[in-house]
Amino acid sequence: MNTQETINFSLLYKKKSTIIIITSVILLLSLVFSLLQPMKYSASTSLLVIQTGDLNLDVYSASRSAERVADTLSQLVYTSNFYYKVMDAGFDVSDDMFPKEDYNRRKEWNRTVETRVRQGTGILEIIVYHPDKYKASELANAIAYTLTLQGQEYIGFTNIEIKIVDAVLVSQYPVKPNFIVNAFLGLLAGLIISISVVLLFSEKKPKIEVEDQKTVGQVIEKEEDEEAFEQKEEMKGYEYYPEEETDIMPKDRTE
Repeated sequence: MNTQETINFSLLYKKKSTIIIITSVILLLSLVFSLLQPMKYSASTSLLVIQTGDLNLDVYSASRSAERVADTLSQLVYTSNFYYKVMDAGFDVSDDMFPKEDYNRRKEWNRTVETRVRQGTGILEIIVYHPDKYKASELANAIAYTLTLQGQEYIGFTNIEIKIVDAVLVSQYPVKPNFIVNAFLGLLAGLIISISVVLLFSEKKPKIEVEDQKTVGQVIEKEEDEEAFEQKEEMKGYEYYPEEETDIMPKDRTE
Protein backbone atom coordinates (compact mmCIF):
# COMPACT_ATOMS: atom_id res chain seq x y z
CA MET A 1 0.00 0.00 0.00
CA ASN A 2 1.52 3.32 -1.07
CA THR A 3 1.39 6.65 0.71
CA GLN A 4 -1.48 8.00 -1.43
CA GLU A 5 -3.71 5.02 -0.57
CA THR A 6 -2.87 5.45 3.12
CA ILE A 7 -3.82 9.13 2.95
CA ASN A 8 -7.10 8.31 1.22
CA PHE A 9 -8.07 5.69 3.80
CA SER A 10 -7.18 7.98 6.69
CA LEU A 11 -9.15 10.79 5.04
CA LEU A 12 -12.21 8.56 4.58
CA TYR A 13 -12.00 7.47 8.21
CA LYS A 14 -11.68 11.09 9.32
CA LYS A 15 -14.72 12.06 7.22
CA LYS A 16 -16.78 8.99 8.15
CA SER A 17 -19.55 11.11 9.64
CA THR A 18 -19.99 12.95 6.33
CA ILE A 19 -20.07 9.67 4.43
CA ILE A 20 -22.65 8.20 6.82
CA ILE A 21 -24.91 11.26 6.55
CA ILE A 22 -24.87 11.42 2.73
CA THR A 23 -25.37 7.65 2.42
CA SER A 24 -28.27 7.69 4.89
CA VAL A 25 -30.00 10.53 3.03
CA ILE A 26 -29.76 8.74 -0.33
CA LEU A 27 -30.90 5.46 1.22
CA LEU A 28 -33.88 7.23 2.78
CA LEU A 29 -34.78 8.84 -0.56
CA SER A 30 -34.71 5.44 -2.29
CA LEU A 31 -37.06 4.00 0.33
CA VAL A 32 -39.41 6.98 0.06
CA PHE A 33 -39.44 6.57 -3.72
CA SER A 34 -40.31 2.88 -3.29
CA LEU A 35 -43.16 3.71 -0.93
CA LEU A 36 -44.61 6.16 -3.44
CA GLN A 37 -44.85 3.43 -6.09
CA PRO A 38 -48.09 1.38 -6.28
CA MET A 39 -47.95 -2.09 -4.75
CA LYS A 40 -48.33 -4.76 -7.43
CA TYR A 41 -48.95 -8.51 -7.33
CA SER A 42 -47.59 -10.91 -9.92
CA ALA A 43 -49.42 -13.58 -11.92
CA SER A 44 -47.24 -16.00 -13.87
CA THR A 45 -47.83 -18.80 -16.33
CA SER A 46 -45.65 -20.89 -18.67
CA LEU A 47 -46.19 -22.03 -22.26
CA LEU A 48 -44.31 -24.66 -24.25
CA VAL A 49 -43.62 -24.29 -27.96
CA ILE A 50 -43.48 -27.66 -29.75
CA GLN A 51 -42.45 -28.23 -33.34
CA THR A 52 -44.35 -31.17 -34.81
CA GLY A 53 -44.57 -33.03 -38.12
CA ASP A 54 -40.93 -32.57 -39.25
CA LEU A 55 -39.13 -35.90 -38.93
CA ASN A 56 -35.94 -34.59 -40.57
CA LEU A 57 -34.98 -32.54 -37.50
CA ASP A 58 -33.01 -34.09 -34.66
CA VAL A 59 -33.86 -33.34 -31.04
CA TYR A 60 -31.28 -30.54 -30.69
CA SER A 61 -32.35 -28.78 -33.90
CA ALA A 62 -36.02 -29.06 -32.98
CA SER A 63 -35.27 -27.63 -29.52
CA ARG A 64 -33.31 -24.69 -30.97
CA SER A 65 -36.07 -24.02 -33.47
CA ALA A 66 -38.69 -24.04 -30.71
CA GLU A 67 -36.54 -21.65 -28.66
CA ARG A 68 -36.35 -19.19 -31.56
CA VAL A 69 -40.13 -19.38 -32.00
CA ALA A 70 -40.63 -18.76 -28.27
CA ASP A 71 -38.29 -15.78 -28.45
CA THR A 72 -40.30 -14.36 -31.34
CA LEU A 73 -43.54 -14.80 -29.41
CA SER A 74 -42.01 -13.11 -26.35
CA GLN A 75 -41.43 -9.96 -28.42
CA LEU A 76 -44.83 -10.25 -30.07
CA VAL A 77 -46.58 -9.87 -26.70
CA TYR A 78 -45.50 -6.20 -26.49
CA THR A 79 -47.09 -5.17 -29.81
CA SER A 80 -50.29 -3.17 -30.11
CA ASN A 81 -51.89 -5.77 -32.37
CA PHE A 82 -51.46 -8.45 -29.76
CA TYR A 83 -52.72 -6.09 -27.06
CA TYR A 84 -56.04 -5.65 -28.85
CA LYS A 85 -56.38 -9.41 -29.32
CA VAL A 86 -55.90 -9.89 -25.56
CA MET A 87 -58.56 -7.27 -24.82
CA ASP A 88 -60.97 -9.19 -27.10
CA ALA A 89 -60.13 -12.65 -25.71
CA GLY A 90 -63.29 -12.78 -23.58
CA PHE A 91 -61.69 -12.44 -20.13
CA ASP A 92 -62.46 -9.82 -17.50
CA VAL A 93 -59.96 -7.30 -18.90
CA SER A 94 -60.63 -4.08 -20.76
CA ASP A 95 -59.05 -0.91 -22.10
CA ASP A 96 -60.07 0.88 -18.90
CA MET A 97 -57.10 -0.78 -17.18
CA PHE A 98 -54.69 1.23 -19.34
CA PRO A 99 -54.35 4.87 -20.48
CA LYS A 100 -56.29 6.03 -23.51
CA GLU A 101 -53.39 7.79 -25.19
CA ASP A 102 -51.49 5.37 -27.44
CA TYR A 103 -47.97 6.20 -26.25
CA ASN A 104 -48.84 5.99 -22.55
CA ARG A 105 -50.85 2.83 -23.12
CA ARG A 106 -47.90 1.07 -24.77
CA LYS A 107 -45.59 2.25 -22.01
CA GLU A 108 -47.92 0.97 -19.29
CA TRP A 109 -48.48 -2.32 -21.15
CA ASN A 110 -44.71 -2.90 -21.31
CA ARG A 111 -44.46 -2.26 -17.57
CA THR A 112 -47.37 -4.57 -16.82
CA VAL A 113 -46.28 -7.60 -18.86
CA GLU A 114 -42.92 -9.34 -18.73
CA THR A 115 -41.78 -12.27 -20.88
CA ARG A 116 -38.88 -14.69 -20.40
CA VAL A 117 -37.60 -17.56 -22.51
CA ARG A 118 -35.73 -20.36 -20.77
CA GLN A 119 -32.43 -20.86 -22.52
CA GLY A 120 -32.15 -24.07 -24.50
CA THR A 121 -35.87 -24.78 -24.36
CA GLY A 122 -39.09 -23.66 -26.02
CA ILE A 123 -40.65 -22.60 -22.70
CA LEU A 124 -42.06 -19.10 -22.61
CA GLU A 125 -42.87 -17.53 -19.24
CA ILE A 126 -45.49 -14.80 -18.96
CA ILE A 127 -45.52 -12.57 -15.86
CA VAL A 128 -48.16 -9.90 -15.26
CA TYR A 129 -47.96 -7.18 -12.58
CA HIS A 130 -51.07 -5.43 -11.30
CA PRO A 131 -52.29 -3.86 -8.03
CA ASP A 132 -55.30 -6.20 -8.05
CA LYS A 133 -54.75 -9.97 -7.74
CA TYR A 134 -57.84 -10.87 -9.74
CA LYS A 135 -57.00 -8.51 -12.60
CA ALA A 136 -53.45 -9.81 -12.73
CA SER A 137 -54.73 -13.40 -12.97
CA GLU A 138 -57.29 -12.55 -15.65
CA LEU A 139 -54.74 -10.69 -17.73
CA ALA A 140 -52.24 -13.57 -17.53
CA ASN A 141 -54.92 -16.05 -18.58
CA ALA A 142 -55.97 -13.84 -21.48
CA ILE A 143 -52.38 -13.58 -22.77
CA ALA A 144 -51.80 -17.33 -22.51
CA TYR A 145 -55.14 -18.09 -24.19
CA THR A 146 -54.40 -15.69 -27.07
CA LEU A 147 -50.95 -17.20 -27.67
CA THR A 148 -52.21 -20.77 -27.72
CA LEU A 149 -55.02 -20.02 -30.19
CA GLN A 150 -53.49 -17.35 -32.43
CA GLY A 151 -49.75 -17.65 -31.92
CA GLN A 152 -49.30 -19.55 -35.22
CA GLU A 153 -50.62 -16.56 -37.16
CA TYR A 154 -47.53 -14.57 -36.22
CA ILE A 155 -45.03 -17.37 -36.86
CA GLY A 156 -46.07 -18.52 -40.33
CA PHE A 157 -45.59 -22.24 -39.63
CA THR A 158 -48.36 -24.80 -39.32
CA ASN A 159 -46.18 -27.38 -37.57
CA ILE A 160 -45.98 -25.30 -34.36
CA GLU A 161 -48.04 -26.12 -31.31
CA ILE A 162 -48.26 -23.94 -28.20
CA LYS A 163 -49.42 -25.48 -24.93
CA ILE A 164 -49.93 -24.14 -21.42
CA VAL A 165 -47.69 -26.16 -19.12
CA ASP A 166 -48.13 -24.10 -15.93
CA ALA A 167 -51.44 -22.66 -14.79
CA VAL A 168 -51.57 -19.07 -13.63
CA LEU A 169 -50.03 -18.61 -10.20
CA VAL A 170 -50.67 -15.36 -8.28
CA SER A 171 -48.27 -14.12 -5.60
CA GLN A 172 -49.58 -13.90 -2.05
CA TYR A 173 -47.81 -10.61 -1.36
CA PRO A 174 -46.89 -7.61 -3.51
CA VAL A 175 -43.66 -8.14 -5.45
CA LYS A 176 -43.29 -4.58 -6.71
CA PRO A 177 -41.64 -2.36 -5.74
CA ASN A 178 -38.77 -4.52 -4.52
CA PHE A 179 -37.74 -2.80 -1.29
CA ILE A 180 -34.68 -4.98 -0.75
CA VAL A 181 -33.23 -4.30 -4.20
CA ASN A 182 -34.06 -0.60 -4.04
CA ALA A 183 -32.51 -0.28 -0.58
CA PHE A 184 -29.34 -2.04 -1.74
CA LEU A 185 -29.08 0.21 -4.79
CA GLY A 186 -29.68 3.29 -2.62
CA LEU A 187 -26.99 2.18 -0.18
CA LEU A 188 -24.53 1.50 -3.00
CA ALA A 189 -25.27 4.83 -4.69
CA GLY A 190 -24.94 6.65 -1.36
CA LEU A 191 -21.51 5.17 -0.67
CA ILE A 192 -20.24 5.98 -4.15
CA ILE A 193 -21.53 9.57 -4.08
CA SER A 194 -20.37 10.31 -0.52
CA ILE A 195 -16.86 8.92 -1.05
CA SER A 196 -16.56 10.79 -4.34
CA VAL A 197 -17.60 14.06 -2.67
CA VAL A 198 -15.09 13.62 0.16
CA LEU A 199 -12.21 12.80 -2.18
CA LEU A 200 -13.13 15.60 -4.59
CA PHE A 201 -13.14 18.30 -1.93
CA SER A 202 -9.96 16.94 -0.35
CA GLU A 203 -8.16 17.33 -3.68
CA LYS A 204 -9.32 20.92 -4.08
CA LYS A 205 -8.30 22.02 -0.56
CA PRO A 206 -4.50 21.55 -0.90
CA LYS A 207 -4.56 23.52 -4.15
CA ILE A 208 -6.27 26.41 -2.38
CA GLU A 209 -3.72 26.25 0.43
CA VAL A 210 -0.84 26.30 -2.05
CA GLU A 211 -2.30 29.34 -3.77
CA ASP A 212 -2.70 31.04 -0.40
CA GLN A 213 0.88 30.25 0.49
CA LYS A 214 2.07 31.68 -2.80
CA THR A 215 0.09 34.87 -2.19
CA VAL A 216 1.45 35.27 1.33
CA GLY A 217 4.98 34.62 0.06
CA GLN A 218 4.60 37.27 -2.61
CA VAL A 219 3.36 39.80 -0.04
CA ILE A 220 6.28 39.09 2.29
CA GLU A 221 8.77 39.29 -0.55
CA LYS A 222 7.27 42.61 -1.65
CA GLU A 223 7.48 44.01 1.87
CA GLU A 224 11.12 42.91 2.15
CA ASP A 225 11.93 44.62 -1.14
CA GLU A 226 10.24 47.83 0.00
CA GLU A 227 12.12 47.76 3.30
CA ALA A 228 15.44 47.25 1.53
CA PHE A 229 14.63 50.11 -0.83
CA GLU A 230 13.85 52.43 2.08
CA GLN A 231 17.12 51.52 3.75
CA LYS A 232 19.02 52.39 0.57
CA GLU A 233 17.23 55.72 0.35
CA GLU A 234 18.13 56.51 3.95
CA MET A 235 21.81 55.65 3.34
CA LYS A 236 21.94 58.15 0.50
CA GLY A 237 21.43 60.98 3.03
CA TYR A 238 24.67 60.18 4.76
CA GLU A 239 27.79 61.01 2.68
CA TYR A 240 31.12 59.69 3.81
CA TYR A 241 33.93 62.22 3.97
CA PRO A 242 37.39 60.76 4.83
CA GLU A 243 39.60 62.73 7.20
CA GLU A 244 41.94 65.14 5.37
CA GLU A 245 45.62 64.60 5.92
CA THR A 246 47.41 67.65 7.37
CA ASP A 247 50.40 69.05 5.51
CA ILE A 248 51.87 70.88 8.53
CA MET A 249 55.43 69.81 9.02
CA PRO A 250 57.25 70.29 12.32
CA LYS A 251 59.40 73.36 12.42
CA ASP A 252 63.12 72.98 12.14
CA ARG A 253 64.73 73.77 15.45
CA THR A 254 67.91 74.95 13.89
CA GLU A 255 66.33 77.98 12.51
